[in-house]
Amino acid sequence: MLASSLGAWDGHDRITRLALQDVAWLDSLAPVLVTTRTDRVGQIRQDYGFPYKGERPGDRLPAREILIRYAMEPDEGPDQELHASWQQRFMGGYTGMSSSGYFHMYYPSWTVHFPLPATAMGASPERAALWCAAARRALLRGDTYWGLRYLSCAMHYVEDVGQPYHATQTSTLFVVPRDPIAGTTKVTGNYHLVYEAWIARRLAEESLDLAASLRGTEVERGSDPADAVRQVARKSHEQATQLFPACLQFFSRKFWQPVDVAAAEADLAQMEPASQRERIAAATRPALALTGRAVRGFLEPLRPAIQFSALHAGR
Repeated sequence: MLASSLGAWDGHDRITRLALQDVAWLDSLAPVLVTTRTDRVGQIRQDYGFPYKGERPGDRLPAREILIRYAMEPDEGPDQELHASWQQRFMGGYTGMSSSGYFHMYYPSWTVHFPLPATAMGASPERAALWCAAARRALLRGDTYWGLRYLSCAMHYVEDVGQPYHATQTSTLFVVPRDPIAGTTKVTGNYHLVYEAWIARRLAEESLDLAASLRGTEVERGSDPADAVRQVARKSHEQATQLFPACLQFFSRKFWQPVDVAAAEADLAQMEPASQRERIAAATRPALALTGRAVRGFLEPLRPAIQFSALHAGR
Protein backbone atom coordinates (compact mmCIF):
# COMPACT_ATOMS: atom_id res chain seq x y z
CA MET A 1 0.00 0.00 0.00
CA LEU A 2 1.44 3.34 -1.04
CA ALA A 3 -0.46 5.45 1.46
CA SER A 4 -1.25 5.27 5.14
CA SER A 5 -2.91 7.24 7.91
CA LEU A 6 -0.84 10.31 7.11
CA GLY A 7 -2.24 13.76 7.75
CA ALA A 8 -1.69 16.72 5.45
CA TRP A 9 -0.71 20.07 6.93
CA ASP A 10 -0.43 19.27 10.63
CA GLY A 11 -3.08 21.41 12.34
CA HIS A 12 -5.95 22.16 9.98
CA ASP A 13 -7.36 24.56 12.56
CA ARG A 14 -4.24 26.75 12.37
CA ILE A 15 -4.16 26.54 8.56
CA THR A 16 -7.81 27.61 8.37
CA ARG A 17 -7.35 30.43 10.87
CA LEU A 18 -4.43 31.90 8.93
CA ALA A 19 -6.08 31.42 5.53
CA LEU A 20 -9.20 33.28 6.70
CA GLN A 21 -7.44 35.90 8.83
CA ASP A 22 -7.87 38.69 6.28
CA VAL A 23 -11.43 37.79 5.23
CA ALA A 24 -13.03 40.77 6.94
CA TRP A 25 -16.67 40.13 6.08
CA LEU A 26 -16.77 37.09 8.39
CA ASP A 27 -16.46 39.46 11.35
CA SER A 28 -19.58 41.37 10.32
CA LEU A 29 -21.79 38.32 10.87
CA ALA A 30 -23.80 38.09 14.06
CA PRO A 31 -22.82 35.23 16.41
CA VAL A 32 -24.29 32.00 15.07
CA LEU A 33 -26.82 29.95 17.02
CA VAL A 34 -25.57 26.42 17.75
CA THR A 35 -28.25 23.94 16.70
CA THR A 36 -28.91 20.20 16.87
CA ARG A 37 -28.16 18.35 13.65
CA THR A 38 -31.35 17.26 11.91
CA ASP A 39 -30.12 16.14 8.49
CA ARG A 40 -28.14 13.21 7.14
CA VAL A 41 -24.95 13.34 5.09
CA GLY A 42 -24.67 10.35 2.78
CA GLN A 43 -21.52 8.41 1.85
CA ILE A 44 -19.85 8.89 5.22
CA ARG A 45 -19.64 6.54 8.18
CA GLN A 46 -23.21 6.62 9.42
CA ASP A 47 -22.36 5.91 13.06
CA TYR A 48 -20.15 8.98 13.26
CA GLY A 49 -21.69 11.11 15.98
CA PHE A 50 -20.66 14.69 15.05
CA PRO A 51 -19.62 15.58 18.62
CA TYR A 52 -19.51 19.22 19.69
CA LYS A 53 -16.19 20.72 20.74
CA GLY A 54 -17.12 22.68 23.84
CA GLU A 55 -20.28 24.42 22.69
CA ARG A 56 -23.84 23.20 23.19
CA PRO A 57 -27.12 23.76 21.31
CA GLY A 58 -28.43 27.16 22.28
CA ASP A 59 -24.97 28.72 22.56
CA ARG A 60 -23.71 31.22 20.01
CA LEU A 61 -20.34 31.19 18.26
CA PRO A 62 -18.65 33.55 15.80
CA ALA A 63 -18.84 32.22 12.25
CA ARG A 64 -15.06 32.33 11.96
CA GLU A 65 -14.69 30.19 15.09
CA ILE A 66 -16.94 27.46 13.68
CA LEU A 67 -14.90 27.27 10.49
CA ILE A 68 -11.66 27.02 12.48
CA ARG A 69 -12.90 24.69 15.22
CA TYR A 70 -14.14 21.97 12.85
CA ALA A 71 -11.43 22.04 10.22
CA MET A 72 -10.01 18.80 11.67
CA GLU A 73 -13.32 16.94 11.71
CA PRO A 74 -12.81 14.81 8.57
CA ASP A 75 -9.74 13.30 10.26
CA GLU A 76 -11.80 12.27 13.28
CA GLY A 77 -13.94 9.43 11.96
CA PRO A 78 -16.45 10.15 9.18
CA ASP A 79 -14.20 8.67 6.47
CA GLN A 80 -13.05 5.54 8.29
CA GLU A 81 -14.04 1.90 7.69
CA LEU A 82 -15.80 2.60 4.38
CA HIS A 83 -15.74 0.42 1.26
CA ALA A 84 -16.02 2.90 -1.58
CA SER A 85 -13.44 1.96 -4.21
CA TRP A 86 -10.88 -0.61 -5.32
CA GLN A 87 -8.33 2.18 -5.01
CA GLN A 88 -8.50 1.97 -1.22
CA ARG A 89 -6.39 -1.17 -1.48
CA PHE A 90 -3.51 1.07 -2.55
CA MET A 91 -4.38 4.17 -0.52
CA GLY A 92 -4.69 3.11 3.10
CA GLY A 93 -6.83 -0.01 2.99
CA TYR A 94 -10.32 -0.62 4.28
CA THR A 95 -9.92 -0.84 8.05
CA GLY A 96 -8.41 1.16 10.86
CA MET A 97 -7.33 4.78 10.92
CA SER A 98 -5.49 4.43 7.61
CA SER A 99 -8.77 3.57 5.86
CA SER A 100 -9.50 7.29 5.47
CA GLY A 101 -6.38 7.78 3.30
CA TYR A 102 -8.20 7.29 0.00
CA PHE A 103 -10.54 10.17 0.79
CA HIS A 104 -7.78 12.59 1.76
CA MET A 105 -5.46 12.30 -1.24
CA TYR A 106 -5.66 12.84 -4.96
CA TYR A 107 -3.04 11.78 -7.50
CA PRO A 108 -3.86 13.43 -10.86
CA SER A 109 -4.03 11.23 -13.93
CA TRP A 110 -0.83 10.71 -15.90
CA THR A 111 1.35 11.44 -12.90
CA VAL A 112 3.67 8.71 -11.68
CA HIS A 113 1.66 6.53 -9.32
CA PHE A 114 0.88 2.86 -8.80
CA PRO A 115 -0.89 0.84 -10.14
CA LEU A 116 -2.54 2.80 -12.99
CA PRO A 117 -0.83 6.11 -13.89
CA ALA A 118 -3.49 6.95 -16.48
CA THR A 119 -6.18 6.87 -13.79
CA ALA A 120 -6.58 9.58 -11.19
CA MET A 121 -6.56 8.12 -7.69
CA GLY A 122 -8.16 9.40 -4.51
CA ALA A 123 -11.52 10.88 -3.59
CA SER A 124 -10.67 14.31 -2.18
CA PRO A 125 -12.53 16.11 -5.02
CA GLU A 126 -15.71 14.13 -4.48
CA ARG A 127 -15.43 14.49 -0.71
CA ALA A 128 -15.14 18.26 -0.92
CA ALA A 129 -18.16 18.37 -3.22
CA LEU A 130 -20.14 16.18 -0.83
CA TRP A 131 -19.56 18.49 2.14
CA CYS A 132 -20.11 21.66 0.10
CA ALA A 133 -23.49 20.32 -1.03
CA ALA A 134 -24.41 19.54 2.58
CA ALA A 135 -23.31 23.03 3.61
CA ARG A 136 -25.42 24.66 0.91
CA ARG A 137 -28.51 22.66 1.89
CA ALA A 138 -28.08 23.62 5.54
CA LEU A 139 -27.67 27.31 4.70
CA LEU A 140 -30.71 27.29 2.44
CA ARG A 141 -32.86 25.97 5.28
CA GLY A 142 -31.46 28.65 7.60
CA ASP A 143 -29.20 26.43 9.71
CA THR A 144 -26.08 28.62 9.67
CA TYR A 145 -24.21 26.58 12.27
CA TRP A 146 -24.29 23.31 10.36
CA GLY A 147 -23.79 25.09 7.06
CA LEU A 148 -20.52 26.53 8.36
CA ARG A 149 -19.49 23.31 10.06
CA TYR A 150 -20.00 21.30 6.87
CA LEU A 151 -18.17 23.95 4.87
CA SER A 152 -15.26 23.66 7.28
CA CYS A 153 -15.19 19.93 6.51
CA ALA A 154 -15.12 20.67 2.78
CA MET A 155 -12.17 23.03 3.22
CA HIS A 156 -10.25 20.23 4.91
CA TYR A 157 -9.89 18.28 1.66
CA VAL A 158 -8.58 21.16 -0.40
CA GLU A 159 -6.11 21.84 2.40
CA ASP A 160 -5.06 18.20 2.19
CA VAL A 161 -4.20 18.25 -1.51
CA GLY A 162 -2.44 21.60 -1.13
CA GLN A 163 0.25 19.62 0.72
CA PRO A 164 2.44 18.13 -2.06
CA TYR A 165 2.80 14.77 -0.33
CA HIS A 166 -0.98 14.35 -0.71
CA ALA A 167 -0.93 14.97 -4.46
CA THR A 168 2.19 12.91 -5.21
CA GLN A 169 2.45 9.24 -4.34
CA THR A 170 6.23 9.12 -4.05
CA SER A 171 9.49 10.12 -5.74
CA THR A 172 12.39 8.26 -7.29
CA LEU A 173 14.38 9.74 -4.40
CA PHE A 174 12.47 7.53 -1.97
CA VAL A 175 12.46 4.27 -3.95
CA VAL A 176 13.96 1.27 -2.15
CA PRO A 177 15.17 -1.04 -4.95
CA ARG A 178 15.12 -4.21 -2.84
CA ASP A 179 11.63 -3.44 -1.52
CA PRO A 180 10.01 -1.12 -4.08
CA ILE A 181 6.46 -1.13 -2.68
CA ALA A 182 6.46 -1.58 1.10
CA GLY A 183 9.93 -0.12 1.60
CA THR A 184 9.29 2.90 -0.60
CA THR A 185 6.03 3.47 1.26
CA LYS A 186 7.87 3.57 4.57
CA VAL A 187 10.59 5.94 3.36
CA THR A 188 8.06 8.28 1.76
CA GLY A 189 5.95 8.22 4.91
CA ASN A 190 8.93 8.95 7.14
CA TYR A 191 9.85 12.11 5.24
CA HIS A 192 6.19 13.07 4.90
CA LEU A 193 5.63 12.97 8.65
CA VAL A 194 8.82 14.69 9.76
CA TYR A 195 8.29 17.44 7.17
CA GLU A 196 4.71 17.96 8.23
CA ALA A 197 5.57 18.13 11.92
CA TRP A 198 8.55 20.43 11.28
CA ILE A 199 6.37 22.84 9.28
CA ALA A 200 3.72 22.78 12.03
CA ARG A 201 6.39 23.84 14.53
CA ARG A 202 7.49 26.72 12.30
CA LEU A 203 3.89 27.85 11.76
CA ALA A 204 3.27 27.83 15.50
CA GLU A 205 6.39 29.93 15.97
CA GLU A 206 5.38 32.14 13.02
CA SER A 207 8.92 31.84 11.69
CA LEU A 208 10.39 31.75 8.17
CA ASP A 209 7.45 33.81 6.83
CA LEU A 210 5.41 30.63 6.44
CA ALA A 211 2.30 31.95 8.21
CA ALA A 212 2.34 35.03 6.00
CA SER A 213 2.16 32.77 2.94
CA LEU A 214 -1.26 31.53 4.02
CA ARG A 215 -2.78 34.95 4.61
CA GLY A 216 -4.33 37.28 2.06
CA THR A 217 -7.56 37.86 0.16
CA GLU A 218 -6.79 36.26 -3.21
CA VAL A 219 -8.76 33.13 -4.08
CA GLU A 220 -8.17 29.99 -6.11
CA ARG A 221 -11.26 29.33 -8.19
CA GLY A 222 -12.72 26.27 -9.88
CA SER A 223 -15.91 25.64 -11.80
CA ASP A 224 -17.18 23.62 -8.82
CA PRO A 225 -15.71 22.24 -5.58
CA ALA A 226 -14.45 18.99 -7.12
CA ASP A 227 -12.84 20.84 -10.02
CA ALA A 228 -11.19 23.24 -7.59
CA VAL A 229 -9.62 20.36 -5.64
CA ARG A 230 -8.34 18.76 -8.85
CA GLN A 231 -6.76 22.05 -9.93
CA VAL A 232 -5.08 22.53 -6.58
CA ALA A 233 -3.81 18.93 -6.62
CA ARG A 234 -2.25 19.39 -10.05
CA LYS A 235 -0.44 22.55 -8.93
CA SER A 236 0.57 20.92 -5.65
CA HIS A 237 1.96 17.91 -7.50
CA GLU A 238 4.18 20.19 -9.58
CA GLN A 239 5.60 21.72 -6.40
CA ALA A 240 6.71 18.31 -5.14
CA THR A 241 9.65 18.37 -7.56
CA GLN A 242 11.18 21.15 -5.46
CA LEU A 243 9.97 20.00 -2.05
CA PHE A 244 11.00 16.34 -2.01
CA PRO A 245 14.71 16.92 -2.75
CA ALA A 246 14.71 19.70 -0.14
CA CYS A 247 13.29 17.29 2.46
CA LEU A 248 15.84 14.63 1.63
CA GLN A 249 18.70 17.10 1.93
CA PHE A 250 17.53 18.84 5.10
CA PHE A 251 16.29 15.98 7.27
CA SER A 252 18.40 13.17 8.63
CA ARG A 253 19.21 10.16 6.46
CA LYS A 254 17.87 8.05 9.32
CA PHE A 255 14.43 8.57 7.76
CA TRP A 256 15.61 6.81 4.60
CA GLN A 257 14.84 3.37 5.99
CA PRO A 258 12.15 0.86 4.92
CA VAL A 259 10.72 0.89 8.47
CA ASP A 260 8.73 3.43 10.47
CA VAL A 261 11.07 6.07 11.91
CA ALA A 262 9.55 8.54 14.36
CA ALA A 263 10.74 12.14 14.44
CA ALA A 264 12.54 13.10 17.64
CA GLU A 265 12.43 16.50 19.33
CA ALA A 266 15.83 17.31 17.83
CA ASP A 267 14.42 16.74 14.33
CA LEU A 268 11.50 19.08 14.93
CA ALA A 269 13.73 21.76 16.47
CA GLN A 270 16.32 21.57 13.68
CA MET A 271 17.09 24.90 12.00
CA GLU A 272 20.56 24.33 10.58
CA PRO A 273 22.19 24.38 8.12
CA ALA A 274 20.62 27.70 7.21
CA SER A 275 20.93 27.26 3.44
CA GLN A 276 19.05 23.95 3.50
CA ARG A 277 16.50 25.35 5.94
CA GLU A 278 15.78 28.18 3.53
CA ARG A 279 15.55 25.75 0.64
CA ILE A 280 12.80 23.76 2.34
CA ALA A 281 11.02 26.96 3.43
CA ALA A 282 11.21 28.32 -0.12
CA ALA A 283 9.70 25.08 -1.43
CA THR A 284 6.90 25.29 1.16
CA ARG A 285 5.78 28.92 0.82
CA PRO A 286 4.14 28.44 -2.63
CA ALA A 287 2.30 25.35 -1.36
CA LEU A 288 0.97 27.25 1.65
CA ALA A 289 -0.01 30.22 -0.50
CA LEU A 290 -1.89 27.88 -2.84
CA THR A 291 -3.62 26.29 0.14
CA GLY A 292 -4.66 29.67 1.55
CA ARG A 293 -6.10 30.80 -1.79
CA ALA A 294 -7.94 27.48 -2.13
CA VAL A 295 -9.55 27.74 1.32
CA ARG A 296 -10.81 31.24 0.53
CA GLY A 297 -11.96 29.99 -2.85
CA PHE A 298 -14.26 27.51 -1.13
CA LEU A 299 -15.72 30.21 1.08
CA GLU A 300 -16.46 32.85 -1.55
CA PRO A 301 -19.17 31.04 -3.61
CA LEU A 302 -21.17 30.43 -0.44
CA ARG A 303 -20.75 33.96 0.88
CA PRO A 304 -24.26 35.18 -0.16
CA ALA A 305 -25.91 32.09 1.34
CA ILE A 306 -23.90 32.45 4.57
CA GLN A 307 -24.75 36.15 4.91
CA PHE A 308 -28.43 35.58 4.14
CA SER A 309 -28.70 32.60 6.51
CA ALA A 310 -26.92 34.45 9.34
CA LEU A 311 -29.10 37.53 8.86
CA HIS A 312 -32.32 35.52 8.72
CA ALA A 313 -31.39 33.44 11.78
CA GLY A 314 -30.59 36.61 13.74
CA ARG A 315 -34.07 38.03 13.39
